[in-house]
Amino acid sequence: MEHIADAWHLAVWIYSSGGDPLRLGFHLYIMNASRSTLSRTLHPSPSFRTPPSTRPIHSTHPIHSLSIPPLPTTHLRTLLHHLGAPTTGTKPTLLTNLRTALHLHRLSPTPRPTIVSIDLGLRNLGICVAQLDFPPASSSLSPSLTVTHWRRIELVPAVPSPSPTPSDSLQTTYLPPDPFAPSALASLARRVVDEWVRPHKPSAVLIERQRWRTGGAAAVQQWTVRVGLLEMGLWSVLGMGDGERREVVGVSPARVVGWWVGGEKGGKGGKGKGKREKSRRVEVVGRWVREGVGEGEGITVGFEGQAGEMARAFVELGKKGRRKKGEEEGIGKLDDLSDCLLQAAAFAKWEGNKRMMEGMTGEELRAWGAGEVPGR
Repeated sequence: MEHIADAWHLAVWIYSSGGDPLRLGFHLYIMNASRSTLSRTLHPSPSFRTPPSTRPIHSTHPIHSLSIPPLPTTHLRTLLHHLGAPTTGTKPTLLTNLRTALHLHRLSPTPRPTIVSIDLGLRNLGICVAQLDFPPASSSLSPSLTVTHWRRIELVPAVPSPSPTPSDSLQTTYLPPDPFAPSALASLARRVVDEWVRPHKPSAVLIERQRWRTGGAAAVQQWTVRVGLLEMGLWSVLGMGDGERREVVGVSPARVVGWWVGGEKGGKGGKGKGKREKSRRVEVVGRWVREGVGEGEGITVGFEGQAGEMARAFVELGKKGRRKKGEEEGIGKLDDLSDCLLQAAAFAKWEGNKRMMEGMTGEELRAWGAGEVPGR
């Protein structure tokens, strides 16, 4: 039937073209384009929902009408730091970053939005599920984070080395499947989302952003490529339309560490810098678990259910981790747990700062940019 319709249209266009080859070619082009459009309409390809963080912002969006007073570059960088946004670039770039940061990753207006924070690793990951409570915009109270699930998940179990096979044996040795093959990592990403994200129906999913270079080295290490593939797999699965409304946020680990721990003074670097930063992150979370979050840190953290049991185990593991030979393994387990919690707490604080900043006057923005604590 489709071919008969095409032949009929072709006959009509040949007649209307009057034998002119240019006009006939134009009619054929229009017919082909129409069929292509109809085919895409009747047989659409699988749609991938564009994450909100990558959608372009139209010039008529409300963020372009925000009244931001003239501020020095240092003040803009301070305000961006309070939002967990990039702080480098020229002054126009910083101003654009500020307007964009106030718009991106806004949580749905639910009473207690749920977030899932994922600290990625190659063989295991740390995951934290928490509910947020935000005070009114006119209040000086801090946001509250209630952690309900907190654990370290082993993704790829350690495979023992096979026993040596005698050279004269005719037995065939089968190698285990590669757990880091693209097909295996794609399946793993789907399993993580199905088992640890979707059941909680989160308003936001935080994924630790991975790096492609280590220490500015020219070579890209193999484990970096593998964990990067897993990161992209998570983004792909979460980006497919499944009927759930959620924000997917890539969080810079450097900004999280800079927020809670800060940079080391005295220019200490070298081989042990990463281990020192890891220990400091574990110490911060250990203090939160034992004593609670300090008043000046601007957030309240509590633990319930399974997370409460893990908090008690965190303290015990911290005590055992400083003994004997198992110190590095114990610190490694604590590091996975502490990073996903610090990431969730930083996001909660940045989101609270966005809500507070939107209700500020120009003078209050200047004062906050100058380093004064907002007295709201």
